[in-house]
Amino acid sequence: MNRAMNGIGVGLTFLGLGLGAQETVSNAELLKVITEQNKKIEALTQRVQEMEGKAAAAPAGDASQLKKGLMETNEALAETNKKIETIGNRLTLGKGIDGLKLTGDLRVRYEQRNRELEGKDDVAKGDGDRTRFRSRLRAGGIWTNTTEDWEVGAGLATGEKNDDRSTNDTWGHDSYIFEKGNVYLDYAYAKHTWVDPFESETLPGPLSLTLGQQRNPLVSTIMMWDSDINPAGFTAQYGDPKGKEYTGMFLTLGAYVLSNLSTGQTIGGANQENWDDSAWLYASQLGYAYKSDSFDALGAIGYQQVSNTYRNISSATWATSNSNNPNTAWGGVDSGYEYRVVDAYGEVKTTFAGIEVKPYAHLAMNFGAEGKKTQARNNASGESNPDGDDFAGMLGFDLKRGKWSLGYGYAYIEADAVFGPARDSDFGETAGLQDTDIQGHVLKLGYSPTKNVTIGASLFMLDRINNVVASEANAAQLLQLDAVYKF
Repeated sequence: MNRAMNGIGVGLTFLGLGLGAQETVSNAELLKVITEQNKKIEALTQRVQEMEGKAAAAPAGDASQLKKGLMETNEALAETNKKIETIGNRLTLGKGIDGLKLTGDLRVRYEQRNRELEGKDDVAKGDGDRTRFRSRLRAGGIWTNTTEDWEVGAGLATGEKNDDRSTNDTWGHDSYIFEKGNVYLDYAYAKHTWVDPFESETLPGPLSLTLGQQRNPLVSTIMMWDSDINPAGFTAQYGDPKGKEYTGMFLTLGAYVLSNLSTGQTIGGANQENWDDSAWLYASQLGYAYKSDSFDALGAIGYQQVSNTYRNISSATWATSNSNNPNTAWGGVDSGYEYRVVDAYGEVKTTFAGIEVKPYAHLAMNFGAEGKKTQARNNASGESNPDGDDFAGMLGFDLKRGKWSLGYGYAYIEADAVFGPARDSDFGETAGLQDTDIQGHVLKLGYSPTKNVTIGASLFMLDRINNVVASEANAAQLLQLDAVYKF
């Protein structure tokens, strides 16, 4: 009897924790849990009745003990019913919402970087070497309406206002004592999904439309995208390429706002009256995901284009701020330089000798790299050859066994191969170099002592490909030690 009551108590405890943590709590699921608890109560009530029958036929001493046990059991049953009523009233969902999932993570990071400057000693003053501690907090929720097939997501994250590629808060970075960090809107979107819209066995996947600032829907690597970027705009998607169980074709079409300007705003000393108000990134990706008992595979080909408005803004900005080399800019006004990047990605996942193995490859080429402008900021000679520096490639693998994980990747990113401002900042700017005209290795090791805790280390060993100048680093190493708790 005591074990039965303990079981009910433990079950209610975990139920309460689930309601306050990340599990989705819908009215249907709540009713299911309460129904299961009621079944337990019915079984316990039946046990009480059996004990009452035994008490009536038992000797006086035994009957007294049994009646005492019955009294304690009835009190426990009453308390159990009270707890179930409390659970039923704990979470009240608004009209049009039948599910809520809360999620997030906290990360504490130690970071150390060392840069090698051309013509200077490694420890020379002003070489940009540094060590620092950083923390990241992300928290958000997803509200669902399964009747109308809508979900609304919103989340907050630490970070800096003008750093779109980082949700890190650096401890004491403005030299204030115990400085407080900043929290910003990380994402806010609405998504409508049509399940099996074509009612076809050959095209059985979902069709969705997402509006707002959203998780990156494209399958990619650090060669082209930073994981902290949540593009703002519109996405139409057939299939679910990032779904754990999805098998089949997928197609993603997206239009995202990079920046917005008022008509007639002055950039670089000139009044650009005819510019569009917004600079856009247009993206598309077509691929196929395959799942089986022996292995999984995914392949995709994509195309990305940045509108010329951004090219012009960048040119004027760089011409003003980089007077040592006026030919250096992300494109240029009427230069013919564009971002028209085609990329191809493939991966295979299987298990060998108890180890989960996932090799992958990613290739890209910018077919719009023309003219005299370049993304190679520090081009000392003032000469550039964008159409000769338009290729990028990355090869790597991820391994996982039990609580351990290991990853390795090598990337070669020529100066004008991809859209630098969207690239992973650790493999570039954070390490003390730049985001293109860069090559190097990244090695990652992780250990998860519990389900929600991960301890890891990342090492970036990077070099410039070209354009080495005396005032800039031509190589860098970046070490990151992380402790992460997911909730």
